[in-house]
Amino acid sequence: MGEAVRVRGRQVGRHLQAVLNAYVDPAVSVETNYAPPAGKRWVAASMSFVNVGGDSYGELGQMWAYDSAGGRHGVVPTGELTTGKPLAFDSLAVGGRAEGWVVFEIPEKARIVRLQYQDANMQANSGEGFWAV
Repeated sequence: MGEAVRVRGRQVGRHLQAVLNAYVDPAVSVETNYAPPAGKRWVAASMSFVNVGGDSYGELGQMWAYDSAGGRHGVVPTGELTTGKPLAFDSLAVGGRAEGWVVFEIPEKARIVRLQYQDANMQANSGEGFWAV
């Protein structure tokens, strides 16, 4: 937690600094009637992104949660959590910052071991964008 990861894209001047601020398991919606389906639970990560490059950034890339059995789980839309608002940005100017929660829907008994952020323009096999949880 709190470790900044710099994600460098293939395009010159595209650089994001990504930080995992917090992790909660389970995550809970502020809407009492909104919950994951039976046999599943939500886990959530508080993330912050800062555009530290020389060019504006488009929409957020992809994030995954990996479980101890090798399963990969993508982000699901949930709305606001009891811990805060969801992460959203569609454009991030140089020096701009975006913060919020991303939510993953996982099997009830799964144990998440790492998170990954990958921008669509990220250099292949760079090893960037991973956090152990």
